[in-house]
Amino acid sequence: LERTGVSETKVLQGDVQRRQGSTLSTLVGPWPMLALSLAGIVLAWIIQRRATPSPADLASSAMAAATHDPAVDHPSPVGEPRPTEPDANGARDG
Repeated sequence: LERTGVSETKVLQGDVQRRQGSTLSTLVGPWPMLALSLAGIVLAWIIQRRATPSPADLASSAMAAATHDPAVDHPSPVGEPRPTEPDANGARDG
């Protein structure tokens, strides 16, 4: 084995023996990595689809917001009168 000194410029020549045997990568090839990559892409797509509402969901939530009665979600505390809507004649129940 030839070596050079520190900061010494020199061309070293020699023969490199080829390694023998197989590794896991040479045995199975690129297929496991390609399968894992594809699985990751599919999983990311599924997660994104579940997190993004569909146009039908957006339409139904917009419809619900348009017909929303806040008094139903937040009733008045006990003892306080609940605000009422005026009837057709403008009178309020209560």
